[in-house]
Amino acid sequence: MYKVRVIGPGVKLANKWCYINDEAIIDEKELEKNKGYVEVIEKIEEPKEPTIPENPNPDGDEKDGSDTNVGSNNERENSGDTQKDDNEDEEMEALKEKAKELGINVTHNMKKETIIKKIEEAEAKAGENPNPDGE
Repeated sequence: MYKVRVIGPGVKLANKWCYINDEAIIDEKELEKNKGYVEVIEKIEEPKEPTIPENPNPDGDEKDGSDTNVGSNNERENSGDTQKDDNEDEEMEALKEKAKELGINVTHNMKKETIIKKIEEAEAKAGENPNPDGE
C-alpha cells in the first residue's frame, strides 16, 4: 500500500475522486495505473499477522481453558443452538396465535417485541372496558 499525493488533474483513487494536493492510500496496481498523476509520499507496510495482546481479558482473570465455541459448525448446529432457534420459533408462533385471538393483524416481518407490545396494548384496552355489552 502506498500513501500518495495527486499532482495532476482530478483522478479517481480508491473509488474516490481526488484533486491536486489531495492524499489517498492506494495499492500497487492502482499506483502503476495512475503513475503520471500521483507522487508517492510513503510506502505503508502492512502487518503480516495481527497482534494479539497477551491477556485479552480486561479483568485480568485467566480462562479455565474451556471454550463454549469449540467445535465445527456441524457440531454447534446439532447442539443447543438449534434448540434455541426452535424455542424462539415456538414462542413467536404462540405470540402470533395470541395476537390473532385478540384481533391483531400480524405481518410476516413484525418483530417479537412489536407483537408483545401490541398484545399488551390490546389487553390493556380490554381491561379498561371488561364488559362492553353491558351484561
